[in-house]
Amino acid sequence: MEETPYLDSLELLLSRVVRTYNYQMWQMSHEVGIYPGQLPVLFLLKKKNGRVQKELVHKMKVKAATITVMLNRMEKSGLIERQPDPDDLRASRVYLTELGREKLERIEEVIKEIEKKCFEGFRDEEKVLLRRFLTHMHRNLTE
Repeated sequence: MEETPYLDSLELLLSRVVRTYNYQMWQMSHEVGIYPGQLPVLFLLKKKNGRVQKELVHKMKVKAATITVMLNRMEKSGLIERQPDPDDLRASRVYLTELGREKLERIEEVIKEIEKKCFEGFRDEEKVLLRRFLTHMHRNLTE
């Protein structure tokens, strides 16, 4: 019997899980009318509405031009609105619109559904262990 170490590896399995999870997130967020890349902006604004654009750049660790394009698209879709910052007229503050809040609520429901499906059959202790392992792996790769 031929050995297939990579095909049986944890790395490939982890990659498959992440890819499948991301695909389902993409599919469901697309149905709601949101691009997956917009989710961090929506969640950051939910946590603190009225952030300055520069703050979004910093929190998301992306380039200013990337955020500008994303916010333009989101504004055009009616998910957010920008208003001048009263303290700094060169800056603008970003706010969720009612439509943005509604879509975010639907996305949060979708995320709960995907997580429920993903962790079906897991005991709480197993989820705690998995979180610990994944955190350790992430730390190994980023330090």
